[in-house]
Amino acid sequence: MRGRGAVPLGETGGGISAEVLCGLPERMAQGKGGGLLAAGLFGFDGTPVAVRTDVRAVNAVDKLTGWGLLAGRLPLAGHILLVGGEVGYEVVRRALVAGVPVVCGVAAPSSLAVSLAGEFGMTLVGSLRGERFNVYTDPGRLDL
Repeated sequence: MRGRGAVPLGETGGGISAEVLCGLPERMAQGKGGGLLAAGLFGFDGTPVAVRTDVRAVNAVDKLTGWGLLAGRLPLAGHILLVGGEVGYEVVRRALVAGVPVVCGVAAPSSLAVSLAGEFGMTLVGSLRGERFNVYTDPGRLDL
């Protein structure tokens, strides 16, 4: 993946609180249609930016990336990407290309996703449910 479209993710200075992270799934659910997987883009303060749905989380991420491209907002530095399922390798890869420094999922990430996120200094959070979550890579952007 190195050198194939990934953009620098920026500094790992803290700023995202546990309270913000734990509130993201509820905020995304408010803009999500039933029966579909969603991907949501949020500011580091938890402000919703955009939510897209599709039959697969990775497709919803593609829709968000396309929205960012058409809106002239790439790279998406200073944003959090939340997916309503497992954070797989393809989700992390797409987030890297879009310049998203923090990716979260309500389920645990795949081992390949953790490896890729770690290689590029992405903050990866999984099993985000209620007031609990696991940080898999680069906790430097989080205020815990």
